[in-house]
Amino acid sequence: MRRHPLRRSLMALLVVVLGTGCASTEKAPSLEGRVILQTGGPAADAPPPTIVPGPTLHRPALLAAGYEPGRKADWIKGEQNSDMMAGAQAGMTAGMAFVKMVPMFVAGWPVAAGLIGGMTLMGILGVQMDNSDLARLDPQDRALLAEAAVRVQPNQVLQETAADRLARRVGRPPVVVVWQPTLGADTSGTDPLADARERGADSVMNVIVERFGLAHGTEEDTYGIFVRVRAQLVEPKEGRLRYERIVDYGPGHPVAGLPAPRAHLFEFLALDEARPFRIELREIVMRVAVLLAEDPALPLGPP
Repeated sequence: MRRHPLRRSLMALLVVVLGTGCASTEKAPSLEGRVILQTGGPAADAPPPTIVPGPTLHRPALLAAGYEPGRKADWIKGEQNSDMMAGAQAGMTAGMAFVKMVPMFVAGWPVAAGLIGGMTLMGILGVQMDNSDLARLDPQDRALLAEAAVRVQPNQVLQETAADRLARRVGRPPVVVVWQPTLGADTSGTDPLADARERGADSVMNVIVERFGLAHGTEEDTYGIFVRVRAQLVEPKEGRLRYERIVDYGPGHPVAGLPAPRAHLFEFLALDEARPFRIELREIVMRVAVLLAEDPALPLGPP
């Protein structure tokens, strides 16, 4: 069977595109914001704030955990699976876009399928398989920072700062309600909403650091502290949620009303038994606490 000359030319062009065009190097994606050390739960996109209309509340209680479980600090080696899937998806999308530019009766299905598969493979091979170079970081510095992440008490700093700012906002110190979780068959937990009602509170404020750690900064070989803080305000009478906001702050995640996230050399953060890390984490948590306690959308005010 005689081959159509246009088809032969098109197939030759596809070979050139796959052999050279897709192999061209592009600028590597920025590592800013990619986590290398974390404590707490896994990363997830934060939902938008929840603001439920209603009357302004005047007598808040601040929830304090009577028991905080031990923390674990994990070093994150990379995001191989997500990067591989991203590369494959990008390659497949590029292949499908190219096929749409060529009439199917000219290219034919086998050529189109080969093009999409080839570009998908190129996409997979084109991604960087590791998002950090932990092997280059000093093991002793890593040990100091991991130990500091386990020992610090960011929730205590968060709640103390929030209590001070809430007192200024409503004109009186908030009632502190200690919540005891159920730890087993022999240890029953407490009901913080019932305790708040008994003590005359018309709302219960919960602020908690859900995760924190270190992430890549803008410049190469720099790292900054990131935190995720959740704030909730509940009416104890019916348990109705009036306010919820999650703040993600750190490299790659600036927040309006807070200074731009900072990043430092890894060795600096580990100096003096990770003292710079501990001091900066405290400052960040305090700023986030002030931001949340002074949020105009928070339905709290003086009598």
